[in-house]
Amino acid sequence: MSIFKHRETFSYASRDFLPIIRDGAVATMQIAGGRMMPALRLDGTGRPDIADMIEYHICHKDGGDVTTKWGLLKDPKGYVALLLGFVRPYQTTAAIPFNIRKHQILVEGILQAGCVCIEVGEPDDTSPMMVDISRPRLVVHVPDTGFTKIWPKLRDAQLYKFYRSQGLSRRTARAAVSKRVESSQQILALNIRP
Repeated sequence: MSIFKHRETFSYASRDFLPIIRDGAVATMQIAGGRMMPALRLDGTGRPDIADMIEYHICHKDGGDVTTKWGLLKDPKGYVALLLGFVRPYQTTAAIPFNIRKHQILVEGILQAGCVCIEVGEPDDTSPMMVDISRPRLVVHVPDTGFTKIWPKLRDAQLYKFYRSQGLSRRTARAAVSKRVESSQQILALNIRP
């Protein structure tokens, strides 16, 4: 599968894609200044290396290095992906696909917080997020690489297309997009600052 970002093309194997099983949000004063940070449980089927990497980052003081990039998937359309490049203790890659329409608030949450909390699970793992304290988790910092400039256009186009497919007029579809974005921003504005 190919992914492109600002005219660069990256190829990732289908095994690199870790679909989202469950999602939630967490806020702490130590990370992201108390802003809501998306928490994702990813399908780690066939990827024990990702669970090992998370464990390594937790158990070692110096942690490891993770690089991140956003990319727009060519196939399937309507998806973006957060590309993860684990550097230490060994190199491996992963990609988290986001359906723009379905996961819009997650992408915006990551962009606003500048980080995401990830954990690995099995496809049938529907236990609540952030309850099992023994489950290893990793906070991945996601610095702005220019994606925040193109995200609103991608988001609005996909949402508009969806609302039009539901039979809304152009004017009503544009209003629905604005309302949804505004609602998401209100939710993401919540924080735990004293």
